[in-house]
Amino acid sequence: MILITDTHYDDPSAVTSGVVLSDWTDNAPQQECVFKTQKVEPYKPGQFYKRELPCILGLIKKHKLSPSHMVIDGHVYLDGSSQWGLGAYLYDALDGACPVIGVAKNRFKNMPQAHALLRGQSQTPLWITAAGMSYVDAQDLIRAMAGPFRLPDMVKRADQLARGKSA
Repeated sequence: MILITDTHYDDPSAVTSGVVLSDWTDNAPQQECVFKTQKVEPYKPGQFYKRELPCILGLIKKHKLSPSHMVIDGHVYLDGSSQWGLGAYLYDALDGACPVIGVAKNRFKNMPQAHALLRGQSQTPLWITAAGMSYVDAQDLIRAMAGPFRLPDMVKRADQLARGKSA
């Protein structure tokens, strides 16, 4: 089970979505689920994980999900390998039970160019980081995902679901 998550904030609450795939190339979800957090931590620069991590863990617990891999909207490592981002905290909270892949739309200041992934006809890269697997293997998996555009279709679906948009 591959779990793709995204969180949409409507302070003081948030909605976290989960899109479940059975294979990286699936063009439709096997399952969709949401979890509403009534009160999230305020945003603090450098501590984003404190805001979003409880939301993702709540989604996993509520829906009794046991992913083999997770994909998050964001960074696992802010510098590509050692400066922890949301995904590294998630990997740690899950006791390394499954690899976590970060798919970020924006480059963090110290992110090496090697983490850039171009998809479709876009000349704007996604920034791929991972815990529990190499970022190169993670890039291959994200590259293989369904969809002709920069953002894989099921990653986009997780964003839409978190924002309350139907398919």
